Amino acid sequence: LSSTSWPSAMSSLEPTLPVTAPAKAWAATKHGDNIRRIRDTAPSVLLAHEVAFILPHQRQSENSRKPTGSLLAARAPLNPSDVDSSSAAQRNTTAGTLWGTSIALGLLTVSGAGLAGQARGRWRRIRRKAHGRVVQPPLPPWMDPRVKVIDITPKKKPANIPDWPSQQSSTYEHPAALALEQVLTADSLRTLCTKMAAAAGTVAPAAIASDRSRKSIMNADLTVRCLLRYGELRHTAGDDLQLSDFSGMCGTGLQALLRKCKEYKKEVLAAVSEREEDVVKIIKAFQDQSELVSNHKNLFREMIEQAIPEILRRRREPLPGLFNVLEVYGDIQLTFLYEAAKDGALKARRKEFDDGQIFEMTERWVVRARAGSLGVILANKVRAVALVVAGIDLSLSDEQRTKLFAMTIWGSALEMTPEMELMEGQVENGLFLRRDPLEISILVQSLAAQPGVSPDIFTLFGVPLKNAVAAEPSRAREAMARLHPPPDETKEKTPNWRLIRRRIKEQNLKPGQELLPIREPKKEEPKPTNSQAVTALTFTLSNLSLFYAQSAPCRDLEFVLRHWSESSSENRRRLEMSIRSVYNGLLPRLEISSCSGAKGAALEPGALARAGVHLAALGISWHKLERIVEWLLEQPAGWVADTVYLEDAKQRAAKGWSIAYRERVQRERCNTVETFVKQNLPKLAYLWPESTESLPRLTDVQSIFRLVGPPPTADDAPREVDLAADRLASRYTSQLPVPKLAAEAKLVLRNLCLRGDDAPPLSAALAPFLLEAARSCAESVACPDDAQEKGDISRSVELLSRAFKGESLSLQASEWALSPLAGAAELERRTAISTIASSCAADGAPENLMIVTCNAWLNDGAVPGTLGRKFAYAALDAWERDGVRAKGLDSLRNATDWLQVELTKEQAVPATLTFENSAICAAEGLRVLLDIMDGELVSTPSLNKAKDGVLSRLSAVGKAAIQDAVARSWSKALPGTSAAEIALYFELWWTGVMARHSMVEQLASSAISDLRWRLQCRVTATFGSSIEPGCHPAWRLEGNNRVTWFAPESLVQEAFRNSQDWEPAPISGFLGSKRAGDFAQQKHGGRCVYCGSNHNIQARLFWPLELGGTESETNLLAACQCCIELSERLGPEKWSEALAAEPSEAAEVWWRAQKLANMTLNGRVVQGLA
Repeated sequence: LSSTSWPSAMSSLEPTLPVTAPAKAWAATKHGDNIRRIRDTAPSVLLAHEVAFILPHQRQSENSRKPTGSLLAARAPLNPSDVDSSSAAQRNTTAGTLWGTSIALGLLTVSGAGLAGQARGRWRRIRRKAHGRVVQPPLPPWMDPRVKVIDITPKKKPANIPDWPSQQSSTYEHPAALALEQVLTADSLRTLCTKMAAAAGTVAPAAIASDRSRKSIMNADLTVRCLLRYGELRHTAGDDLQLSDFSGMCGTGLQALLRKCKEYKKEVLAAVSEREEDVVKIIKAFQDQSELVSNHKNLFREMIEQAIPEILRRRREPLPGLFNVLEVYGDIQLTFLYEAAKDGALKARRKEFDDGQIFEMTERWVVRARAGSLGVILANKVRAVALVVAGIDLSLSDEQRTKLFAMTIWGSALEMTPEMELMEGQVENGLFLRRDPLEISILVQSLAAQPGVSPDIFTLFGVPLKNAVAAEPSRAREAMARLHPPPDETKEKTPNWRLIRRRIKEQNLKPGQELLPIREPKKEEPKPTNSQAVTALTFTLSNLSLFYAQSAPCRDLEFVLRHWSESSSENRRRLEMSIRSVYNGLLPRLEISSCSGAKGAALEPGALARAGVHLAALGISWHKLERIVEWLLEQPAGWVADTVYLEDAKQRAAKGWSIAYRERVQRERCNTVETFVKQNLPKLAYLWPESTESLPRLTDVQSIFRLVGPPPTADDAPREVDLAADRLASRYTSQLPVPKLAAEAKLVLRNLCLRGDDAPPLSAALAPFLLEAARSCAESVACPDDAQEKGDISRSVELLSRAFKGESLSLQASEWALSPLAGAAELERRTAISTIASSCAADGAPENLMIVTCNAWLNDGAVPGTLGRKFAYAALDAWERDGVRAKGLDSLRNATDWLQVELTKEQAVPATLTFENSAICAAEGLRVLLDIMDGELVSTPSLNKAKDGVLSRLSAVGKAAIQDAVARSWSKALPGTSAAEIALYFELWWTGVMARHSMVEQLASSAISDLRWRLQCRVTATFGSSIEPGCHPAWRLEGNNRVTWFAPESLVQEAFRNSQDWEPAPISGFLGSKRAGDFAQQKHGGRCVYCGSNHNIQARLFWPLELGGTESETNLLAACQCCIELSERLGPEKWSEALAAEPSEAAEVWWRAQKLANMTLNGRVVQGLA
């Protein structure tokens, strides 16, 4: 070697560092690895330490051989000062030694193969000579441990190296390792692979391993440098390898390199952790060595995985090429694809790809995952990749896009359910290609009900769903109207307080006691709902609703909102976000100056008004809809607030009022605006009716005209709302069959707005025209069918014309005839009411009652469907005024009969449901009142219904009459009760002081106490003090029948007079149960409450079921068989008389029966003696 070759020698140690002169060299250890860096100053130093040499030795006898050298040569940089002080003789000696070393290396290389063969042969010969003894064969010369070791580690600190280590350790190098270091700078990949094969073994030098432990020839540093150098030279000009070379020594070198990388995996991974470019080179270098890659896949996996983030971040390598290179690495390609998808690089660098390449690569991995070729973790990565790829806007064919959506459904869940398999089949059959928004929305909503579905799929399917909605508007309205998100079962449910209160009452709990659980039959538990999926679906539907509200026709939007408002409350709660999105999407469309302009034509005013009403029904505050009113009236923003709230904002700001006051003012403003919008927005919808048949009431029409304002002058351009008001006035007045009257009426209606708040009611202005038209029709001058429009006015004209002719009218027809005259003048009202009353009197209605009824109904605003109730109120007032027993009761009976006949007979004009329900309730209340006054038994439920209905209008006179009548009838039906006691409790219940069930319990308890007291009085009056306390007679014989001991003979004879016609009442249900019998006996001490007997005790109800009693324990009493039979034979009224008799009568009955029994017995005795 010459002094000019020092840069090459220097490069061989660290090829990645640039060579600078003068170089600094010294040998040091870094992280336990023998990493050298040249920091010396003179090239001559390299001649002394850069080349390792082998000292020759002479073969000696086995007894005299001593270690004189070593296969390893110590290499360490010399101190420059020591080098300068050396003599020329020493340099000559060193040069000669180097020449000898070069010759020895050459000879060793030439004879390497022969020495190896000789060693194997010698080994076999020695083993044959051993005769079974274990003899260690001699090592080959290049592995002989008994060789001198030359340590040339510098001992003196160089002056120009400040961080020289305090303690130096010797560094030993194998010749093969030195040779490998030298070829690292060579541009020949074949030479590098060959040298790696030579340095693949291990060695045990005596100098550093006296126990002959094996040491690797290649250390970690050298392994890393070889790996990096191989990746640098592969597929470049220095790549002189042929395909056949990989099966020879070069392949052995590569295998050795990968084994060393596996051995030093920690060091290798640490060295390449921040060198992503070198990792890419290594990946490309081994892409054609599939067998080596499969054998060391874990090493490559860890190396590539730790470099993926940097590779994706720096963007120096195109991703398509990397994916192609990684194809030979198997699932490592999937890991790289997953990281690229998760990091967003796949979507951000989409332009680098061919769309078909991404799809094909994803499809290939999905097929493998669904076939079960991948593990669980890798299959989940494939699912994630499928979801990300589906979210990229790829230019694919219809077939490819269909497959991609099907793969997305598979990738959205960890486990495919049968329902999801059906959905996947629908997608494969072209569901998304048909672009039917209804089918797609049903599919998306059904996915949310599946367990474990990824929320990302709803964001992905939201795009094709939105495109389908935009492509098919006719089907989009159906899809939007049928939005029914699944419930979120994870949310806490609201307790059913109604059920809890009922259970507390059933268990008779007191404050502080716990509610006992009720054992209910096990029901099949519903499948748990994925809360995250439901939330994601809610956001997707919200975005879809926002898009639909911004682009859909207003009529379709009204259709959707109407269906939402008619759905269940639970579904409206789930659609809360979608409703708000519709409102937010509708507001920007109102930011135009006029609804009559070209831009405003996209919004239909009537549909917009009805949509606003539906939004309010769905939960949007009315004050938020003020902009819709302003848009319909073509007023500037803020007009509604300034109209209804006259407080001056500038004055408030000038006075500097407090924040609390301003907040109060703001709340007041919102309340007034809300009231205004709530009253007027539904009315404005009538200006642009949905159909020609719908017309508002006259009161609403007047409010509309006042809101619209006076008609425009000739100089002003008419607004759309003015034109609509004119059309509405024309439609109303065209209902008059006389054209002249119609034209005059229209002019009057529209000019009413000029008079402002002082204008009379619209009905008052229209009433003269209406009555004149009715008279014309009655006189056959005009025909009702000549009217151009059909509505309330035309119907009223027809019915009034019939009344003028003397024809009879029903109660419903009377209501329709009078409805347009609610605010008419007194003269027109009196004429119409007298005509209607006369017409109804032809069918038997009280004419006076009809006049009172019609006047009261018109004075109350002519509420539709309430004329029948007003008639009942008038009948009650007449009953109380004329007397509750004589004339008043007869008039009440006649009015009730006529009202019931009106409800049963078929009418020429069918009644509305509201009118029919109101009239039926009124007739039932009047019939209950008549039954009470006639002395019939009326149950408590019927009384309660009548009390809450028409009987709630009774005065003190009517209440007292009902109270007395009910007390008399109930006292006869409830043995042991008195009329005065019943009247007391009835009054408490009627006035609301006591509940109905409390009244029943109190009456039962009081009656049973009274029966016990009366029984004790009978016993005392009959036996005095001669009977023991607690003892009572059981029964007595009356003929051959056992009867109650105190029952009079006359009642007994009357009870058993027709004994063949009587049958005992059947006992079943609660009364026949053992629980009821045990409770009744325990409650009354095992004795009858009527007679005190303990013979054959049974449970009976005190308050009969016919009167509203219940089968409960509080309504039970104990009675003997004799009292039960006698009470059933006599009936409740006669039995009550027997119980109410004086105690002295009971004593007379008993002793008379005893006397008769004694006489009978004496007669039989005398007869027997004779």
